Amino acid sequence: MGRRWKTRGWLPLLLVLCCLQAAESAEKPVIRIKLIEIRGNERIEESTIRFYIQTKVGDPFSVSRIREDIIRIYQLGFFTDVKVDVESFEGGLKLTYIVKEKPLIRKVTITGNKEISLEDITEKLGTKPRSILNQNIIRDDVEKIKALYQERGYYFADVQTRISEEEGNQVEVIFQIEEGKKVRIKRIAFRGNQTLDDRLLKSVMETKEGGLLSFLTGSGIYKKEVLRDDLRRIEALYHDRGFLQVEVGEPQVEVNKEEREIFITIPIKEGEQFRIGKLTLEGDEIYTAEELRRAMRSREGEVFNRSQLGRDVLRLAELYAQKGYAFADVIPVTQNDLEHRLVNIALRIDRGPRVYVGEIRIRGNEVTRDKVIRREIRFNEGELFNSAKLQRSRQRLFNTRFFEDVKIETKKRPQENIVDLDVQVKERPTGTFTAGAAFSSQDGFVVVANISE
Repeated sequence: MGRRWKTRGWLPLLLVLCCLQAAESAEKPVIRIKLIEIRGNERIEESTIRFYIQTKVGDPFSVSRIREDIIRIYQLGFFTDVKVDVESFEGGLKLTYIVKEKPLIRKVTITGNKEISLEDITEKLGTKPRSILNQNIIRDDVEKIKALYQERGYYFADVQTRISEEEGNQVEVIFQIEEGKKVRIKRIAFRGNQTLDDRLLKSVMETKEGGLLSFLTGSGIYKKEVLRDDLRRIEALYHDRGFLQVEVGEPQVEVNKEEREIFITIPIKEGEQFRIGKLTLEGDEIYTAEELRRAMRSREGEVFNRSQLGRDVLRLAELYAQKGYAFADVIPVTQNDLEHRLVNIALRIDRGPRVYVGEIRIRGNEVTRDKVIRREIRFNEGELFNSAKLQRSRQRLFNTRFFEDVKIETKKRPQENIVDLDVQVKERPTGTFTAGAAFSSQDGFVVVANISE
């Protein structure tokens, strides 16, 4: 970003220096802006530039404000350079903002791609024809192309860019791709796992080793983000087996460029296994503590299973939803007893208010009449909500065989204990068309067609 201060005549220089050195002195005359001009813009409207200039005609001359104007104009991203000329004008100063526009992209060219189509690559790019040249976007596009190739197994794909200048301040952006050879995962190994074997750990991973059928199954492709998710899956697997202090370390990825193979090693520190200690919950007038406990699968003394506890929470919430408490909240509070390797669980239940059914809205049906759908719904508007009835309603609609898909969403009204039901259906094709042809000596060639609904 360039900045230029240019003065003309004998008076302005003296005035500018006075303004810079003694702007706060009341004894010095105030030099004001008499005119503001814009030069150098061809595609960008002058009104757009003026919108970001805070200095106005009639304002006192201010170096800091002009500096801020230059920064604001530059940050628009349309210009490679912004300068300001200052000259005397009608007893004051004239400011001329001189901008140099960035080139316009006339054409985007992609070369070297054989394994991935031009359409697939172009779809990922932020660099488009008729847009302003932006080096940051081009750098992002390079990474997007590399990531696209890595998803297909071309781990060593390289992308270079070239800018070709053309007439009229326009350019051609060229992405030159060197695909390289496809690389697959040869081996996934674990270090430190003693309780859970490699086979079980690999079963929960989306990242797989390459094999003879990799060209069909797509296995063996290394994706950094997918492997990161796999680490969380492994951690969750250990939590479901009571290993709450497990540490799944940063994977070591070794690449053999000559053999086009990748070796992945995942370090694991299992820690101690925890069991369920005290399991406490409080009943109420809806369900006793014993009834709630029977609905759960988690038991005191068993190995702690985090997923199982999550399912138990949903079961308890479902029990209350069947009694009209559609938004009952079940909060599990766990406390780890490190000395005895126990997890004490306390379940707190906030059942909230009872909820009633408001409006039942039906959408998606073009052939099936509303009344046909409503007679399968186990609710009447105004009655107490019941999650079991909601499930039965959905199943009965499926059983009619009129619909490919049925979705029933509950929408709570703000500040009311009422939920509206949105029933969204997708109808099956119910019409049939049959046709046939025959030939006889009596009737000749006969075509028969039949349409039924």
